[in-house]
Amino acid sequence: MEIMSSTAMLIQRHTLTGTSTMHDEIIEYSIATNKIMGFRNMSSEMGFQQDAATKIYQDNEACIQVMKNRGSLSKHSRHIERRVLSARNKIEDAETWPEYIHTSEMIADIGTKALSDRQFAYLRDLMNGYAMIKVHRPSYPVPSYVCERK
Repeated sequence: MEIMSSTAMLIQRHTLTGTSTMHDEIIEYSIATNKIMGFRNMSSEMGFQQDAATKIYQDNEACIQVMKNRGSLSKHSRHIERRVLSARNKIEDAETWPEYIHTSEMIADIGTKALSDRQFAYLRDLMNGYAMIKVHRPSYPVPSYVCERK
């Protein structure tokens, strides 16, 4: 199972305010981890045990570095709350794993950023499956509003 981590996952306002983009991404990673753990627990109760860690895609390399490395807190990141850093325990327990994905591939950005028409169409096609059709069945007719990424 793979999950995109971004501010799109949070509907309500959160009570923590980040002091940097890295801090904001760590907060969102923690929220995504909590939601994933709930889903993994529910799936396990239904008999669908997941052995591999759930990938949570992240486009902030500093966030990934802090989350993966127990000793990587510098004087600029020591202020991060313990409840946010508890997501590190889920990484150490191999229940979640932060995976880097380039910003241009981050599907969650479709709902959180102003995008060019071309980038919007590209992410839309990834999200709704048109990208797979274009790759695996290029001769298959797709609607005229589906544009090619160049």
